[in-house]
Amino acid sequence: MRILFINPNSTASMTEKMAGAARAAAGPGTEIRALTNHAGPAAIQGEADGAAAVPGLLRLLAAEDATADGFVIGCFDDTGLAEARRLTEKPVTGLGEAAFLAGAARGRFSVVTTLSVSIPVIAANVAAGGFADACARVRASEVPVLELEREGGDAEEMVAAEIARALAEDGPDAVVLGCAGMADLAERFTARFGLPVLDGVVAAVHLLETGRIAERQRTMRDETLDDAAIVRAYLEASMVPDPDRAATYMAPGCTITFTGGRVFDHPRGPTSVNAARYKWVKKRMERFDVAPAGDRTVVYSIGKLYGEWPDGTPFDHNRYVDRFEVMDGRITKMDVWNDSAEWLLDPALRR
Repeated sequence: MRILFINPNSTASMTEKMAGAARAAAGPGTEIRALTNHAGPAAIQGEADGAAAVPGLLRLLAAEDATADGFVIGCFDDTGLAEARRLTEKPVTGLGEAAFLAGAARGRFSVVTTLSVSIPVIAANVAAGGFADACARVRASEVPVLELEREGGDAEEMVAAEIARALAEDGPDAVVLGCAGMADLAERFTARFGLPVLDGVVAAVHLLETGRIAERQRTMRDETLDDAAIVRAYLEASMVPDPDRAATYMAPGCTITFTGGRVFDHPRGPTSVNAARYKWVKKRMERFDVAPAGDRTVVYSIGKLYGEWPDGTPFDHNRYVDRFEVMDGRITKMDVWNDSAEWLLDPALRR
């Protein structure tokens, strides 16, 4: 098997460290290669760095697609993982996903990463990947990523101290090291602490070799709703109304721009407006138009509103257009338009 590691950041020493750990873990017949994204930031510490690394990462993957049987994104944040999977039919994993799978196989695990700024991204990946029940906690050692590359520093002991706190406070069955730059520490820490200390590099190699990643991707494709179905499910929950269930289809940070330009961050906002505007209201969803838009899909739901005004007068044929942006199976943005404002201003228009 030919496995290609792509380091999304531009620090070549980290690429070499990953490659060494991967070759040591690989079975007979597995070939390991590793490339550095020289267009990326020196380190990925938080969401902004990750976003900056994605274009170069995807260019490398597209250029090398024919040269590998499987890919590993060499960052614990799983930078660009969803986008990479859309570029190739071959199995792709990230260090985070691979380490979570290895940790969950041993029971409950704690993650020890670098800086606190990385915790939200990692925690979101834990939840999105279905590992929330297995993950005891995501913890930061407050070691900057590049300190792990500097000889003679105290980075290793700072990480060790956080592992000791995790064992005392979380009681995990395993500890997951949350950075590619920690790939050379797992074996030493396993011996030191007397429980599995896992690294995503080794885990990724084993999971690709055994076909687990390919199987996981097939399962995810089978179980994932297509983008129009996600929008339909959101709208159906909204019409109940069940705003909390509707919110499960939204990504963190999603905004709803409602009629009149009102902006909400939860379906409870539009539900409240509708409760004041109508006695009840439903959508007759006549069609969905779907258009790819780079790293996301734009879905339009087009149809008619029907229901009753507050005084009990029925209405129908109130045109609506809702525009949704969907990315990685979650709604990231939505805009809402309909005829209600005009009908409220001029009752003669009502039907």
